[in-house]
Amino acid sequence: MINNLIPAKDDLNGWCVLALKVFIICAITLVAYKLGFAVGKIFSTLL
Repeated sequence: MINNLIPAKDDLNGWCVLALKVFIICAITLVAYKLGFAVGKIFSTLL
């Protein structure tokens, strides 16, 4: 399982895909966090 997640040292394409996946996950997490914070702020102003 772990071997599939980490590509071979000479597998550049695998590393690019891995970096892209990590970047996308980080971006989604950041956007979700900021959206959640904004929504929370709006709700706290309304209540």
